[in-house]
Amino acid sequence: MPARDTQKDKGSEEEEVLQAVVLADSFNTRFKPLTLNTPRCLLPICNVPMLLWTFESLALAGVEQIFVFCNAHSDQVKQAISTSRFAQPASGVNIVPIVSPRAMSVGDAMRELDEKQLISSDFILVAGDVVSNLQIDEVVKEHKERRKKNKDAIMTMVVKRSGAFHRTRPVGDTSLYVLDPATSECVHYEPILAEPSKRAIMLPREVMEKHHDVEVRNDLIDCSIDVCSVDVPVLFSENFDYQDLRRDFVHGVLTSDLLGKSIYCHVVEQGYAARVRDTKSYAAVSKDIISRWTFPLVPGDNLPGGDEYEYRRGNRYISKDNVMLSRTCTIGNDTIIGPSARIHDNARIENSVIGPRCSVGPGTIIRDSFIWDDAYIDAGCVIEGSIIGQAVHIGTGSTVKKGCLIAEGTKLGPKAVIGEFKRISREKPPAEEEEDEEDAADGAVNGIMDATLELGEHAEAYVWPDTVGADAGADGKSSSVARDADSEDEETEAWGNLKHLRLAPCFCNSTDLWTGDEGFDPYFSDTDSSEDEEESSLASPASGVLLTPSGDSIPDFSLAPRSSANFRSECISSLERALAEGHTVDDAAIELKTLRMASNVTMTEVRDVVIEFVVGLVKGEPGSAAQKNNISPVVERWAELIINLVASERVESLLLLQKTCARLPNYLSAFKFFLYAFYNEDIVDSPSIRAWLKDPRSREGMGKASQANMEVCWKQGAQTLAVIEADEESGEDEEEDSE
Repeated sequence: MPARDTQKDKGSEEEEVLQAVVLADSFNTRFKPLTLNTPRCLLPICNVPMLLWTFESLALAGVEQIFVFCNAHSDQVKQAISTSRFAQPASGVNIVPIVSPRAMSVGDAMRELDEKQLISSDFILVAGDVVSNLQIDEVVKEHKERRKKNKDAIMTMVVKRSGAFHRTRPVGDTSLYVLDPATSECVHYEPILAEPSKRAIMLPREVMEKHHDVEVRNDLIDCSIDVCSVDVPVLFSENFDYQDLRRDFVHGVLTSDLLGKSIYCHVVEQGYAARVRDTKSYAAVSKDIISRWTFPLVPGDNLPGGDEYEYRRGNRYISKDNVMLSRTCTIGNDTIIGPSARIHDNARIENSVIGPRCSVGPGTIIRDSFIWDDAYIDAGCVIEGSIIGQAVHIGTGSTVKKGCLIAEGTKLGPKAVIGEFKRISREKPPAEEEEDEEDAADGAVNGIMDATLELGEHAEAYVWPDTVGADAGADGKSSSVARDADSEDEETEAWGNLKHLRLAPCFCNSTDLWTGDEGFDPYFSDTDSSEDEEESSLASPASGVLLTPSGDSIPDFSLAPRSSANFRSECISSLERALAEGHTVDDAAIELKTLRMASNVTMTEVRDVVIEFVVGLVKGEPGSAAQKNNISPVVERWAELIINLVASERVESLLLLQKTCARLPNYLSAFKFFLYAFYNEDIVDSPSIRAWLKDPRSREGMGKASQANMEVCWKQGAQTLAVIEADEESGEDEEEDSE
């Protein structure tokens, strides 16, 4: 098929309508069984369907026309669009749903897009589960300016710079980009999986011959936002081997000697963009929304669903629509309570999202979990790190351990015990092997001979296999389906890779993963690096070895990191200058981040220097009233900077504060006062203090801080937490009395 003429009349350029194509289907099964009866793009995140978050992101960028390609549950998608605010003429956005029953991949959708001739100019291509506050229209302008000079520049990929262990970084499905630093052209692309691990890539000789200066970037997150020319759908139509957008199309274009096309990257330094690729990133993006990284798209201000929330201290959002909270319940930080929810006596909810019309029974504890619409949880239950689907009923005294997915309409009996990473549904899962009819009738599923022991009496539920994807057997090894398949899709969706992408990932003996320290939440983590980071596979951000086609090592052309001592010295000089000259906190933060990037150090080192600097500003004899009285003003002066650098890594920051006070004798007895000042300035909160106390590292020696001194600080912290919790309980009682 000949390439179409993409020239536009110069006079009509200003009149072009900014168009976007949204791929509502994910073309994988990572959320099953939650997606048995609901399309993934309509699953709620912070009580709003994912698709509406994507629409809001595009509306912010000034998109006027959106084509939504949908396959699975297309009727639900069309209904969601018709009932959203975007269906109103005043929204300024025209949304056109396109049902594509033949589309089984991104490639199929793009070929159908080309066939229907819907696109008239450069357009935005985005997944239907993206949350972003980026000004994408600026990327479109950049792309069009580039196209004026180079008609072969067919795509601009939006990527975001991230730290090594940023919580939205997908360990099992990431990428390596080789960029020309002068033009941002992507000259080589390599998909990186967690398993099988990859410690080296083969960089084509032609790349090094054509581009004498390149950057090998393993620190970029794919935002799943692309600006494409009208040539992109045409190229998909011309090559039916193109199925996946990155692994097939981008890799194919960059390695083709015949096409002569080029692809560029737009590296985002400011703003937020992330895709909900799997249950792990679902938790991460939810946490980012609650922490207001997605502003202005946050609860209480401009929530896409239109519900109104009252924003309280500690990132607590309580719906203004008919919520019932018992006087004795506890709502912890980083929590959303949806409309018409009922929270009964002595219930405790922390770091969780409670959906509309949910009921949480007396004495129930919910941590790090997501409870969707109309769920009913009886008294005395414990739910940790799980997703509970719509209209699920959990019986009295039940326990749901981390990583579980319980699908719509499931009913668990009293005292059910659901082990880690179980998937439960009301419908029977598709069997990989034939099962005995009598066993199935008794509730035995996938080798579980007596499911009533796990699901509770009179349960209406089935237990799915212990693996994540349909292409893995119950033993965690590839099933016959995977063994017979030779496509990269099967490799990407294999159990060995997907286990790294599930909610509350398992802790296994791999240098790619965190160690399983109690109290440390890896799927809520924003840590940029580990202090004990070892050389790892390319699935993690530690640099691997790059080889030329001949097998020789490529010389290290990256910037050599400065020594830790030099960085600390420059950091302290910068902070002292900010103190002496009265710089604003924003200016100080920008200078520190610039130093960090120039020195190629981790955020942990930056936080360590800043916390030690702030502690050192407190004057006075050890244990004296003068020292105690100086702590609060100093912490208050620098609190905004510390919050800026800490982000959600509160446990790590407490460990750094503890290490500093334990290492410096003058401040050993003052740790409790620093801790209370950090709490008062909202640098940390009571749940993070509890998590720090549970972390084994808080009672071990760290560097020059002895274990004995760390233990002294730990005991002070336990006493301070008791005081804080007492203050919080009395404060809540006063609020209720005033109401």
